[in-house]
Amino acid sequence: MLFKRILKGRSVLYIVAVCSALLLSACEAKLDLEKVEAEKKATTVRFDQFQSVAQSLTHTVVVGAGGTILVSEDNGGQWQRSYVGDGSLTKHPLFIDVAACPDQRFVALDVARRIWFSDQNAQNWSAMPIATEEEVLDLTCDPSNRVWVVGSFTLITMTDDDGANWQDLSVMDDAMFTRIQFLDAQNAVIVGEFGFVYATSDGGETWEAREPVPNEFYSQSGYFRTPEEGWVVGLQGRILHTSDGGQSWQYQDTSTNAPIYNVAEIHGQVFAVGNNNTLMRLNGGQWQNFGDIQHYGYLRGITALPNGKMLVAGGGGSLHVVELN
Repeated sequence: MLFKRILKGRSVLYIVAVCSALLLSACEAKLDLEKVEAEKKATTVRFDQFQSVAQSLTHTVVVGAGGTILVSEDNGGQWQRSYVGDGSLTKHPLFIDVAACPDQRFVALDVARRIWFSDQNAQNWSAMPIATEEEVLDLTCDPSNRVWVVGSFTLITMTDDDGANWQDLSVMDDAMFTRIQFLDAQNAVIVGEFGFVYATSDGGETWEAREPVPNEFYSQSGYFRTPEEGWVVGLQGRILHTSDGGQSWQYQDTSTNAPIYNVAEIHGQVFAVGNNNTLMRLNGGQWQNFGDIQHYGYLRGITALPNGKMLVAGGGGSLHVVELN
């Protein structure tokens, strides 16, 4: 069966190659090099797959596939596009998260188990390996500039020396941790697969399991406003809310079946983003569509910008500065 699939795949490739050759031979129009160069210089291109955004006091950063990094010094007005890696298309990192640290540096996470540090101008990125064999899924900087990474098999690992050494604090259960958030120097929350919720009140020295989200809910992400009040988001438009530290959870109406990938508080209002360019705002316990983003794809990155604005980013080169008013 595998051999047949390989032959079938090769046949498809052969047909595509032959058709391409015929089309090229039948068409003698000159390539418009000006348009090619213009697309190279564009801020975003249609194949961009942005995964995460972050904001420091002076810079905004967007990261995605292919080692792509966008940097803005004017809150999303203009962008500088760059790539990191060794220059080959196959070895550019696939970035999945980025965070701004209190020291004004940025730190990014790629799927190859590396963290990348920038300088305070979001330039000069350098990588350090993460001491784990588990899949990495999310990272954050705590108020002391320590970097925390979570992932598969309930991975919790931390470095306080820019990746030179790692402390493993995993809880050794077979589940995916998908989000870690520090609320302050002492309190942090982790959410993930099977409804898992873990929390610390001693700066990450110890992590204790809270009551899980019902029905083994797979939290794609979460946001806690306080140690008691928070939200988790997931597939089929599901969003749950707790006001008692996770002792109980209530579904909130979203009126969508689109997967929800992220949730955040922006200028005192709670927003969620997801597939099909879903952008919603919480209003009186119900989620309502917000804005009118005409772009095909998903939204995953979301962060606050000054002056009552926010930035959202996602697939297909989706990058939007949104006015909240």
